[in-house]
Amino acid sequence: MDKKSMKVVSLFNGQIEHFLTGLEFDTENVKSCPMDPFLEDEEIRLPAQDLWSKRRNVFVKGLTCQQCGISFEDVDQQRKHFKSDWHLENLKRKLASLTILTKDEHYKLIEQDNDTDSNEEDEDDDERDIVEDSSFEKKDGSPYLYFRNHDGNQISIFRVLLCERKESITGDLLSNRLFQILRRKHHQLISILMLDSCRFAGAIFQGEKTLVHKRLRYYTVRAQSGTRQSAHDNKCHHVKRSVGATIRRANEASLINNTQNLIRSWINHINSSDLIFLRCPPTQKFVIFGGKEPILNKDDARIRYIPLTTKAPSSKEVKRIYSTLFSIRVE
Repeated sequence: MDKKSMKVVSLFNGQIEHFLTGLEFDTENVKSCPMDPFLEDEEIRLPAQDLWSKRRNVFVKGLTCQQCGISFEDVDQQRKHFKSDWHLENLKRKLASLTILTKDEHYKLIEQDNDTDSNEEDEDDDERDIVEDSSFEKKDGSPYLYFRNHDGNQISIFRVLLCERKESITGDLLSNRLFQILRRKHHQLISILMLDSCRFAGAIFQGEKTLVHKRLRYYTVRAQSGTRQSAHDNKCHHVKRSVGATIRRANEASLINNTQNLIRSWINHINSSDLIFLRCPPTQKFVIFGGKEPILNKDDARIRYIPLTTKAPSSKEVKRIYSTLFSIRVE
């Protein structure tokens, strides 16, 4: 089927029953959908298209950064660049098989994220239940499971909705779980939590309703270097006493404490949740899983890592993730 005819349909849409009539697991795509997509405590990444090489086509001699495709006049400039947000972002994009960003594109993306953070409370998040989509392609290692309906259309749904990490299950069991989700879609609770070095965003959803949501943001990252103050302190032999460093340390502690207190205030909703979706870097996982009395048990079977490329944590981004996860693709 032509990619232009592909549709993304929300599970809460009234037409969903029509698309899922006569659903059977598509065994032809089993090899394209390995049952163990997740490494331990890692998020799934879509496989590599050769997008990286489209810009990385010029070899620069001398003091260079081959990832970003630039050269330097001296070693100090090169070292400073390697610590910059721009370089670190391009390294992450390379691992995610995305194109590299120029310096202007990087700062433009930061400005867009900041605009989203400042305006998110005033924006209308209403979206169409059915949208045309030409950006998806079936790839090896896909985060989707594939089915066929009575019309012969291929139906794709995120595997994290139907199975745990490293769980071997049959096609019949997958179909049963999908229909259980459909029967309970207006009653089940879904928790989504996002955390990075300076932001937290989370929400609890019940069907199409948002029961609670909250966003926290603190100044914790050093300018230019792009690292948390605590990470910088761990690398240094002495602790800086500057006003900015002191503020960042206090803000890091506030982010951790306020995030933990906020999640604990939602604990009744979270304990009742059918699924818990998490996006959290390894260096921040102690906030949720650490301590003598951790907020969540890391072995909880309900915890799933978000199989999407996400932006900075925000209320709007959390809602986008929920809307995307609880949709199917019809081809």
